[in-house]
Amino acid sequence: MKNTLNLLRSVRFNVALIAVLAALFALGTLIPQEGKVPHEVEQFIASHERLGPLLLKMGLFHLYHTPLIMGLLGLLGFNIWICRVWPQLKDLIFEISNWRSRGKFNFPRAKWGSLVNHIGLVIVLSGSLIKGIWGFEEFLMILPGQDRAMARFPASTVSLFDFTVDFYPGTTTPRVFASDIQVAAGGRVKRQTLRVNEPLSLHHLMPLAPVRLYQASWGATGMFNSAELELSTATRIALRMNAPERIPETPFSVTGRSMMPDFAVMGNRADTKSLDWKEPALSVVFDHQGVASNPIWLLLKRPGVAFEELPDGSLRSAPPPPFRLASIDPVLFSGIQIAYDPGFPVVMLGVLFIMAGFGLYLSAKFNTL
Repeated sequence: MKNTLNLLRSVRFNVALIAVLAALFALGTLIPQEGKVPHEVEQFIASHERLGPLLLKMGLFHLYHTPLIMGLLGLLGFNIWICRVWPQLKDLIFEISNWRSRGKFNFPRAKWGSLVNHIGLVIVLSGSLIKGIWGFEEFLMILPGQDRAMARFPASTVSLFDFTVDFYPGTTTPRVFASDIQVAAGGRVKRQTLRVNEPLSLHHLMPLAPVRLYQASWGATGMFNSAELELSTATRIALRMNAPERIPETPFSVTGRSMMPDFAVMGNRADTKSLDWKEPALSVVFDHQGVASNPIWLLLKRPGVAFEELPDGSLRSAPPPPFRLASIDPVLFSGIQIAYDPGFPVVMLGVLFIMAGFGLYLSAKFNTL
């Protein structure tokens, strides 16, 4: 028992704990997390047939809520308490108990700063534990006009009335994206336009802290509202999804079948690397008297590149087509993150303690100069 306590009091053990936690948190930035980007988790599992299921069993797609992280945070807080806080508290109690008998109180300001600072660290770690144990995160991918329920509150309804994206001129980089949503939950209805850093807060659903809905992301589905093929400088054909359009002055028709927002050839098949609007591509089929061609993938940003999709789903390069994909109006989804963090007020209290501790410590150091 004594050896165990000596180990816990060791500065080396403290440093080792911090190093392990830092490594795990770094791992969490490399592995997609279910509560933030569930579509990326699905893509990761699908593209890593062995590693994906293994990480799923290990709970690494919910890394920040695993018993391992919670145990290490608790152990670090306990280590700081017995290694730094408790010895200083004992000194403070001794000074208080002997104050009257000695007629003076000898507890330097720098020591006050160190004590308050380390108490703040323990409070911050306690807040992180509270979040990890009782908090939760959820991600909703929702289309305009669609209603979804929050998993934690099955009787709730999240309705997306409209979703808008404003791009920087000449780019596919969004300048602003916002969701006009309405939430019906817990007998109350609240409507608000979500923007980045402008969440909708529901104070009545949970104790200690509100449930907040954030505008977290956006992306493109495999559907499109409309597209345009440019056959010549004077001829453009407007396409609707799965609706054949006659090519003027020819016996051919063309149909837009599907699109991909970030087209890539993976395993010799058409796939999308992400749901971001990076390499948009459209699949079209030409029809002549009831005989359909193989699907042709056209790339919006690279008009000279095309791929023919064979009956088995594999791709082969096609010669540059005598037409180009002029535009696509994709069906976009809004990515809304739902979060409950009961540890946040505790963490903020700890941060105040840390700031006060640094202030006391630095003021004492400046006074000695």
